[in-house]
Amino acid sequence: MIVFTKILAALESDDRAIVMPMVEKMIHSNFFPLSQKVIDGLIAVVKNCEDDESNAPLWAIVILGDRKVKKAIPVLLDVFYTDADFWCEASQTALQKIGKTYPDDVYTETQKWIENLLKDLESSELSEDERQKIDSAVTGRVYAYGVIESFVPREDVKQYLMELIERDQSMGDCMEMSLLGWPLEQSMRSFFRRQVELAVCFGGTTFNSRYNESKWALIHFTDGEIGLKYPYRNDDQGRSWQDWDFIFDYGKDEEENEEEKDKKTNEKEKINQKEDSFYKKLAEERKKFDEFELPQFNIEEYVAVRPRSHLEQKIQDMLKYYDLTDRWSVESIQVQINRAHVPSEVQKSLLELVTFENIDEANIFCKLFSTLWNLTPREEFQGLTPDEKRHTIPINSISHEGKREKTDRNAHCPCGKTKETDGTPVKYKKCCGR
Repeated sequence: MIVFTKILAALESDDRAIVMPMVEKMIHSNFFPLSQKVIDGLIAVVKNCEDDESNAPLWAIVILGDRKVKKAIPVLLDVFYTDADFWCEASQTALQKIGKTYPDDVYTETQKWIENLLKDLESSELSEDERQKIDSAVTGRVYAYGVIESFVPREDVKQYLMELIERDQSMGDCMEMSLLGWPLEQSMRSFFRRQVELAVCFGGTTFNSRYNESKWALIHFTDGEIGLKYPYRNDDQGRSWQDWDFIFDYGKDEEENEEEKDKKTNEKEKINQKEDSFYKKLAEERKKFDEFELPQFNIEEYVAVRPRSHLEQKIQDMLKYYDLTDRWSVESIQVQINRAHVPSEVQKSLLELVTFENIDEANIFCKLFSTLWNLTPREEFQGLTPDEKRHTIPINSISHEGKREKTDRNAHCPCGKTKETDGTPVKYKKCCGR
């Protein structure tokens, strides 16, 4: 049995002739059974990766993944807190491999890691060190989402991805294409349509990768191109341990010999020969993208497939408490909100069926309804909520005749926002006209 100090010395080496044979030996279980001491040693190397200037953490991650070490799941997830792309990529691949043997453990732990991160991102009570750690993981969570995506086509994964897309708008485009890995119902069209509008709302259409990805997802879905496969899926386990061999030459400036130059020249000529067909295909794809006519958002389609938010579930529980579920659901309320002009039209229908025990219960009910009114996607806004629409309405809009129109500051705000206290519309001067 090789002692761990000898293993570590080999993994820390910059000599591929020393490292690669050791990694190969440790990956093949028939030749090298991992003792608990070796497993703990490898986990410790990964845990202290930010203080290690060698490539030992990378090789430890690769070994733990290929050997499917269940105990390593938490520490592999914490690698996503670093800003080291190679380590994060290797950890994502390692977790996907472990997930083949321990799917529930990897999925549950990854979901827990994501939830803790999103909770921290929303918190204002973090110390400076904690904030720096979270900031480093902003990009790292893309790799965590990649682990979740590898569990296609589980239905609970689909629902969770949809929830993440709605909650994490800055990273939503990383996950929308993944939804095409499922057989999808036609009502998913309005879910994708809302994502396109959100991308436009917060980033416009020029040089906006979120808009491009969201619109392409909608185009693929409309064309019936579902069940698609992508390189980060569980049918492709990422880089193999041999593929990481390039790390020994990474960053080195070596002079090219004549043979290497000739090889690159020949490769360039082959690329040039393919350029015409490539750009022709690219132009066709761009034309298809530009000419695609966006469908209309439909609230009934949307609520049929979207996972309920915390607020929506709370209102559904409230309806159950007042024994209203035979007449109403949170989804039917949201459909009626889209048909109403003012909150009171819907609120009145609800209040006629409820007997409150005290004024506090009535206030809670009205406050929740007012919040739901402001956070329900609207057909007139192509899936945006009034709160989201506020960010896109200019203080002084331009009329069709090209004249600048000034909104009456005492008029109801065109975004449709209402007061949480009583559900009455908010004035323009206290909303978008500030």
